[in-house]
Amino acid sequence: MSARFLVAKYIPDVRRMEPRNIGVVVWHGGHVEARFLGENDGPPRYIGVKDRTNYGKWLASWRAQLAKPFLEAGSGETINRSSPRFLDALCGWSRGNYVLVEGGDITESLDRDSLAEATEYLFSELVSHKETVEEKEHEYQHLRALSLRVS
Repeated sequence: MSARFLVAKYIPDVRRMEPRNIGVVVWHGGHVEARFLGENDGPPRYIGVKDRTNYGKWLASWRAQLAKPFLEAGSGETINRSSPRFLDALCGWSRGNYVLVEGGDITESLDRDSLAEATEYLFSELVSHKETVEEKEHEYQHLRALSLRVS
């Protein structure tokens, strides 16, 4: 059985649909690992979060769902954590500015220990590549300085 992963996205303006990746959730054989951007210290400014408290509530909500042994799907069906459909049910816990979308399958064989490593790898590649984070923060500061001069 291959591992599956979801990508957590924040969409600052749902009319424009320009999401920013904020996390990953990886499932394999009933075990789940997740990592979210700014989980301990709040979201970085460059992703454009308008309500930092709400951001934290969404992350806490996803964490609470991940801790459950089963989830209820939109159809009312109960999906056990050991089922590959567990992530499908988890996607139902997203709406509006915060969504979980299918990321894909991991075809390499994983054990419990390598699940955490795979999660870290996907997080670094899809969400928080160090150079990208630094570049985006620099760009944010530059644009902020420009907007202050223009105002």
